[in-house]
Amino acid sequence: MKQQDLLKLITSQFISNLKVVSLNGGFKVELPFKDPLGDPIEILVTPTNDGLLFDDLGHTASLLFHLRQHREESPGHLLTRNLTDAYALTMDYDQGLLSVKLSFEEDTSQLLDFIKVLISAQTVLPEIQRRKRERRGGKRLDARLRQEIQQLSLAEYVMRQEEVSGKYEVWTVDYKYVSRTLGEPEDVLIVAADLHGREPRLKAEHVITLANDVLEVDETRHLRVVYDVNGNSTHEPAQRAAAMIQAYQDKIGYQAYDFGDSRQKQALASLTHQELSPLALGSSDLNV
Repeated sequence: MKQQDLLKLITSQFISNLKVVSLNGGFKVELPFKDPLGDPIEILVTPTNDGLLFDDLGHTASLLFHLRQHREESPGHLLTRNLTDAYALTMDYDQGLLSVKLSFEEDTSQLLDFIKVLISAQTVLPEIQRRKRERRGGKRLDARLRQEIQQLSLAEYVMRQEEVSGKYEVWTVDYKYVSRTLGEPEDVLIVAADLHGREPRLKAEHVITLANDVLEVDETRHLRVVYDVNGNSTHEPAQRAAAMIQAYQDKIGYQAYDFGDSRQKQALASLTHQELSPLALGSSDLNV
């Protein structure tokens, strides 16, 4: 293959995987690189009076919180701060945005630095504690749940790793989408409680506290808690944690699904598809 043909092939592959979508007076750019969950790394571009503002739609901060690396002394936070300082980027933890603002006169070098830092964070941060994770019995629950969501023909309407405000705290839920089955838009939140591994009781307590907080401020929200003890009926701590999640669902108002039960798994998939279907019939005003 000639050098010129090879260059055209590489360029076409890059461009064909670069998607730009109009969003909120700006543009969302999907880069041809994947985040730890296999989804495209995204950038939001917002025009200003004197230039362009680029931000990561909160994915870096969300990943830090998801990995519990958001505290100032944690390695993930220190790494992110060192990268943003080195490349003169802004990491606003109040808004949860990694960003850079460029004037029309500036060259593209700082934009390339921004992309470099964003990709580095999404690539390196998950590796910080990878050795400490227990991996028994195959894929983690959140990965299996993500695979089911991606199989839906309407998965593009589902937001991943979204921050949701409760009465007292801001929480990160695994999935969020808007349901219009009753006419008015209602938020649907999905949280995965992986009870296999260490401290299943603490994981159960976390999702129960989350549910109590986020449902108290908005009666139109619907929360689904998905759990699975990995089919290990002899793992008593996981069984007790699952019983806790089941026991509190009526009192707090969420719905619990055992992902290891094929009937409950199918019921969740059918309900999700039913709620997403109206979105494909003309809900172009949704911010997803």
